[in-house]
Amino acid sequence: MAGTPRLRPVGERTFLAEYSADINPAISGQVRALATAVAGRPDVAETVPGFHSLLIILGAGADRSRFIREVSHTLETPRATPSTGRLITVPVVYGGPNGPDLAAVARRTGRREEEVIRLHSGSEYLVYMVGFAPGFPYLGVLPAGLHLPRRETPRTRVPPGSVAIADRLTGIYPQETPGGWHLIGWTPLRLFDPATDPPALCEPGDRVRFERRDPATTAMSPDGAKVTPAGAAISPSRPVLAVREPGLLATVQDGGRRGYRRLGVPWSGPMDPQQHALANHRTGNGPDEAALEMTWPAPMMETLGEIVCAVAGAGWQALVGGRPADPEAPLELRPGQTLEFRRSGNAVWAYLAVGGGIDVPSVLGSRSTYLRGGFGGMGGRALRAGDVLGRREVAHRPRRLPSPVSSPQDPLVVRVIPGPQEAHFTEEGFRRLSHEVYTVTPQIDRTGYRLSGPVIPHAAPPEILPEGVLPGAVQVPGDGQPIVLMTDGPTSGGYPKIATVVGADLPGLAQAAPGTRVRFRAVTVADLAREET
Repeated sequence: MAGTPRLRPVGERTFLAEYSADINPAISGQVRALATAVAGRPDVAETVPGFHSLLIILGAGADRSRFIREVSHTLETPRATPSTGRLITVPVVYGGPNGPDLAAVARRTGRREEEVIRLHSGSEYLVYMVGFAPGFPYLGVLPAGLHLPRRETPRTRVPPGSVAIADRLTGIYPQETPGGWHLIGWTPLRLFDPATDPPALCEPGDRVRFERRDPATTAMSPDGAKVTPAGAAISPSRPVLAVREPGLLATVQDGGRRGYRRLGVPWSGPMDPQQHALANHRTGNGPDEAALEMTWPAPMMETLGEIVCAVAGAGWQALVGGRPADPEAPLELRPGQTLEFRRSGNAVWAYLAVGGGIDVPSVLGSRSTYLRGGFGGMGGRALRAGDVLGRREVAHRPRRLPSPVSSPQDPLVVRVIPGPQEAHFTEEGFRRLSHEVYTVTPQIDRTGYRLSGPVIPHAAPPEILPEGVLPGAVQVPGDGQPIVLMTDGPTSGGYPKIATVVGADLPGLAQAAPGTRVRFRAVTVADLAREET
């Protein structure tokens, strides 16, 4: 048995049940057994298994104190280790252009290439967790003769289907992503397909065996495993907007995609849910309807039919035919009119809602665009010139709604709840996070925001076994500079997390442009309850 896990709070309504830190099949079995035990609770929304931990996400409105009381018995009750899942055979072409690091791995391990292949393909591997990217399986444990640290310089592009090794693990890249593992082979199998159920080939508890294939007799191409974006061909039945200029980054986002974090799929959805909901309410939509999220420079569009739309975003205003429109009122537009935007101030994100909602296919229960996964929205990508947006059926009446009033802050104060890895940082490190000023760097996107400021010193190694993470997690890699994960951020991470941004404050940070000064303020869940009363 792996013992009783420690329950660590992560932010306001999430917990990390943590066993001893090790890559161990027995511990992995306990993690999966605990996931099964809590999955039936009505207050648990999702779980994300890690190597030695289970991230437990409570649903909205869940009673946090009651969960802690009731789950304590579950944690202490011995659970039988679940049997392993399916055995999945993965065909692999090793070496050559399909495995460009095989020769280097052989040299560094003091073995011939054939011996490396024999060792790698001669073992059966357990799927400990799925994360980093949708469908990416962390497989272990490698034979001792193949243990190597990651590459000193990660690749900016790893082809989908690449079979790789690092440290004690092996894995398969489902999509084209950056990566620091050693590439020794390639498989044509599709590891993740959002059009299938389940969308991931591997799940925690499955077993994987690699089977060598001869490249001379096997038709394989590095493009073969590429995921075809769901909804790539979109012909709306009610076309209302033609994109003339796409702007820097505009994507379709609804309330978000829930239920797939354990398979490496982030929630996506709006960076600023309040402004997204406001734009929808002005058109008469529900708050989670699909709308267009924009950053600056913004798109320019032309109306193709009669349309009711609305924009929301601090300092953003619509221009119809070059003339400014009332920023708090819905817009009733005729065919042939141009729709542009201007902004005053530095708010990063704004939203354009269309009466009835933007009509794109639902993928894994959501219309949100996930750019790195290549699915959702307009075929998994940002708007481009020539796109046509359609609307769904209009069911509600639009209305004028005022914009929320907020006082500008310098520095912007962002509340954080400490943990769950406080012990990985020195007292001085946490003092710096909560007392010094940090600056938003230009390295910001829907995945995460990098900040710069006083170095946060570690008291332990700056890497941990990968575990489930959430938007708002404040990770601190080896350089001591904090990174705040955002709505498209990874579902698992291997950097220690010093704190988690309070949910209500994350949109404010998301709207902070590069150069914005930020001060973190440490609070407790009890502090938040008192502030709300």
